[in-house]
Amino acid sequence: MRRPVVLLFSSFAAAAVALVAGCHRDEQTVSLKVAARPLDLAIYLPAPPSGDLVKQVLEGVKTSFPGIDLHAAPPMGSKAPTALVFAPTIAQFPPPAPDLLTHFTRGLTAAQAGDVSAAKGVVVFSSMFDEDPTFTRMRAGEQLFADVATAQKGFVWDQDTREMFSPEAWKKLRLDGWEGNVPFARHHIAIHQYEFAHNHFRAITLGMVKFGLPDLAVDDVLPAQTIAFDWILGAVAQAMVEGVSPDKKGEMVVDLDGLRNFGARQYFLDQAAASPDKKALVTFHQARAEAGDPDNRMLTITFPSYAGGNSAEKQATALKTIAGVTPADKLHPAIGRDEELEAVLQRVQTRLPVVADAFQKGLPAGERIEVKAPFDSDDGLVEWIWVDVTDWKGGILHGTAHSEPRAVHAIHKGQPLQLQQSQIADYVWFAAGGARKEGGEAVDLLKGRHVDAPEP
Repeated sequence: MRRPVVLLFSSFAAAAVALVAGCHRDEQTVSLKVAARPLDLAIYLPAPPSGDLVKQVLEGVKTSFPGIDLHAAPPMGSKAPTALVFAPTIAQFPPPAPDLLTHFTRGLTAAQAGDVSAAKGVVVFSSMFDEDPTFTRMRAGEQLFADVATAQKGFVWDQDTREMFSPEAWKKLRLDGWEGNVPFARHHIAIHQYEFAHNHFRAITLGMVKFGLPDLAVDDVLPAQTIAFDWILGAVAQAMVEGVSPDKKGEMVVDLDGLRNFGARQYFLDQAAASPDKKALVTFHQARAEAGDPDNRMLTITFPSYAGGNSAEKQATALKTIAGVTPADKLHPAIGRDEELEAVLQRVQTRLPVVADAFQKGLPAGERIEVKAPFDSDDGLVEWIWVDVTDWKGGILHGTAHSEPRAVHAIHKGQPLQLQQSQIADYVWFAAGGARKEGGEAVDLLKGRHVDAPEP
C-alpha cells in the first residue's frame, strides 16, 4: 500500500520543473542539473511564535543570504534567489495527523511525536535559490532552522522529503556527514516503496530537487529486492549529487570506488563487499507520473545492459553484479558473509511455508508467532526488529512491532508493519504458556558468540 501523501504547504518546487529546458547538453553527456533549487522547511513549535521570533528568522535569512529577494507573502514573478518567511496559524498549516507521523518521522520518540501533534505554532521558510554548486545556500538554510528549532524546542519539517525531524536528527543527518562540499546524499533524501500490484513494488526518491536534480524511480521491484533497491537508488543519487551525468544515450556508470564522500563511499562499498568491480551501469528514461510523486522531474532507472530474458531477470542480474549479493544475502548487510548464519537463514526460509500454513489454519488457543526482519536505521545501517504476526497470506505478513526499536525512530512498539516472507531471518513459535515451541535458532547462535541479539 502506498504511503499517504503529506503536502503541508505550496512551495517554489514547481517552478524548478519548468526550467528543464536549461539542462546542458553536449555530444557526450547530458547534465541533469538545473540552476533553480527550492528549499522548503517549517518549524513546528509548542506555542505560537512571537513577533520577535519571526523577526529573528527574517534577520537570520537576510544574514545567511545577502541580497535575497525576501517576502512575507507568496511572491508573484520573483526571480531566484527569493524566499518566503511567514508564521501562519496552526489551523492553516497543521502538522501531519498522528497516524501519518509513523511514516514521516526521523529521530522522534513517541513522546516527541505527541508534541508535534500538539504543536501550537509554525514558522514557514520556502525558497528558490539560483546556481549553488557548493550547496552553500542550502546548508545555510538548514543550519538556520536547526538553530531555531533547538532554541525553541521545535521540530523541523522538510517539505521536499515529507519528513519531520527532531533537532538532534536534523543535525546528525543534514548538517553532519559532509566531506567538504559533498554531502552524504542518502541522508538528504527519502526513499518510498509501495505496492502497485500484488507482490510488485515501485521505489522512488524524494528530495533530489534541492540539489537541482530529478528524483528517481525503479519500477516492478520484487518483494525480496526492496532493501537492495533502496541501496541502489541511494548509490545512484550519491553519484548524481557528486556530478556524474549520463551520456547522450541515457546511460550512466556509478563507480562506488570513485565516490568522493568518504562516509557514503564506505557505506556502499561495505554493502557490495562481494562485488568484483563495484560498478553499476544504469539507464535513465522519463518516468510515468503517479499520484504522490515528488513535485519534481522524475526519471526511471532500468538495467537493459544486464543479462536476462525480461526486465525482472535483468534487475536480478544487476543486483548480483552491482552489489555482489543475492536478495537473500542482503538480509545480513551489517554482518557480511557468515556461513553459519546463512545456513540458519536457509533453514528458516525452508521451514517458513510450513509455519505460514499452520498460522493460516489457526494456531491453538494462546499460541503466537514472532518473526525477525531487517529495517533501515536512522544512521543508514540496519536494525533487526521482532514483529508479532497478525496476518500471513501469500508471502505477505502483517504484524506489530514487539518492542521499541533503538535506532529506527519512525517505528514504535505496537506499530502496524508489513513484511515479505523472504525478509524473515528468524522466527519463534510460542506455546500457550509462553515457552518457546520452536524457532529462535539465529538468536541462540548469536548469543553463543556473545553478540547482542534482540530477544523476541
